[in-house]
Amino acid sequence: MRLRGRTFGLLGALVAVWVVFVFLVPVISYAIPVTIPADYEAGTEVCSGISNGFVRQACLDRFLYPPVDITARAPLSYGLFGIGTPSFYSEYLVTRAGFSALVYPPRTNSTANASAIRFPYPISSLNPQSPVDINNVSVVRSPDGFVNVSATLGTTTSVGLSLISADLYFAGDTSNSNYTFRGITWISGSQMVCRTIFLQPGCRAYHAFAGGDSQIGKLVSFRIVLTGVQGGNYFVIDRQFHAIFPPRGVDANWVSAFIQDVNAARNGSRLQGSQLLDEFASKRATTAILDYQVSNAGFQNDYFGFFNGSMPTVSEVILYPGSAPPVDYISFLKMYAPGHWTPLNDSRYGHFGYSIQKGPVVVALLPCPVTEFPGNINVTTFLTSNGCKFEIQQEVWLVIELSA
Repeated sequence: MRLRGRTFGLLGALVAVWVVFVFLVPVISYAIPVTIPADYEAGTEVCSGISNGFVRQACLDRFLYPPVDITARAPLSYGLFGIGTPSFYSEYLVTRAGFSALVYPPRTNSTANASAIRFPYPISSLNPQSPVDINNVSVVRSPDGFVNVSATLGTTTSVGLSLISADLYFAGDTSNSNYTFRGITWISGSQMVCRTIFLQPGCRAYHAFAGGDSQIGKLVSFRIVLTGVQGGNYFVIDRQFHAIFPPRGVDANWVSAFIQDVNAARNGSRLQGSQLLDEFASKRATTAILDYQVSNAGFQNDYFGFFNGSMPTVSEVILYPGSAPPVDYISFLKMYAPGHWTPLNDSRYGHFGYSIQKGPVVVALLPCPVTEFPGNINVTTFLTSNGCKFEIQQEVWLVIELSA
């Protein structure tokens, strides 16, 4: 009996060693060869006189630089049973001559291709120690169904560098296109732009695309890839983000993105949320909607009744964003409603509260010279006196209260 017990114990130990060796010990080497499209060695001029496109491309392909192997190791179980994954890193930077690539190995044991992003310049560093970073990322959806992604590209104090491009890679953005070359799926992104002429540190970059309702409420992953140059050296910053795919319309996500864009425009001073001001904004929205033909109706009565003698300085902004993305709406306010933009941009105010409600709105019909209403006036009378026609529509009200 003792001998049998020892035998079983020895067999158990051998089985355990076998399991560890087969499933855990990386003994098999794997490689992903990466050939960057159009990355040619010298001599391609001999192909320039070939008129047939296929023949000319075949000639050019003879001058491609040899592939660079990305290597990893995997346990025996991966080779025998397809169980487990090779131990690749999540991404690799490959640089050859005048071109570079970010390569993403497949993360499962499937036969899927690796994917990659191509850059037409030699990048020397991946995710360097923050010459500039990607912050305050927001994903919102306007009522017309467009998904609006925006991000702040570092800060205005990021000196001594130039930004080249910021690209968004978001599944479902049909403006992107992919192709396969030498076993790699090469993916393209959508260019993000700032309101300035060029990308620059501290600017708010954005991109909008038509998105499907089928993803509402689902967790989505996307990446923003930023390239730049500092001291003559090219760098790339690759960041992956996760967000809940937003519904249509103005909601908390829209307001959050709007305030982020407002803060970016305030050049240092920032608005922070206040629960007290949220409560006051809710009260104000209810009052204002009941008497919608008077701008900022009932503010004084609500103010003295709510604050009950504490008398903080409060400024009210009532907006009707409609289907506008946050960053576009800020541009609209600056141009056509400066009286509404001024308190939002006022550094004396450091806190805000808001309420989103739906109700009737007096809408001026174009052409009309009136683009905003002063406070505490009858808006229908004001429009009529300026030769404007109007109609009543149901719209989303965004009531914002600002205080120190």
